[in-house]
Amino acid sequence: MTLNKGTIREDLFANDAALATHSEPAVQKLLGRLAQACGEFGLTITLKKTEVMVQETDSPPSINIRDYDLNPVSHFQYLGSTISSNLSLEPAINTRMAKAAGAMSKREKGCGSTTT
Repeated sequence: MTLNKGTIREDLFANDAALATHSEPAVQKLLGRLAQACGEFGLTITLKKTEVMVQETDSPPSINIRDYDLNPVSHFQYLGSTISSNLSLEPAINTRMAKAAGAMSKREKGCGSTTT
């Protein structure tokens, strides 16, 4: 992702991080550096919760941290947004529509229906 002639390599979300690269070797190298930096600062990466997703590729990546193979996923959801590996907005739209329908259903039940 390029913005004002600079490249965004990571996005931080509270205690989560999304790293962006253009190749599988680059993501492996970046994760190795992240793991090393975390170790130097006494931070830990919860490997069982760490997932990897690639976009516009035919095969899932084979990425690891300290010989632990990370779980490849086709969808990533965070704070109500869904990102899909096939670049489709359909999962995000479906999730938002389902949440809206649920909220409307609760609202209708909360108002009570009266028949005359």
